[in-house]
Amino acid sequence: MEVLKTTAISEKAAAKLLKKFVDRKEEEENTDLMMNEEVKFQLAQVLAHLEGKKPQIQQQQDEYQYGQY
Repeated sequence: MEVLKTTAISEKAAAKLLKKFVDRKEEEENTDLMMNEEVKFQLAQVLAHLEGKKPQIQQQQDEYQYGQY
């Protein structure tokens, strides 16, 4: 696949595109195309960064924390 043209966009424009994408994915009815919770969280982090907000930091959960050996 060949890229015909690229254009640099501002963070504000990128945030707008990302919001539009997330909104459409949240309305998705096809389970194969739905976003899982981790993807939603990660996209929210990217969006917060693009909008100049301080992203939330999610604590990494250790599998062994709950006694799974």
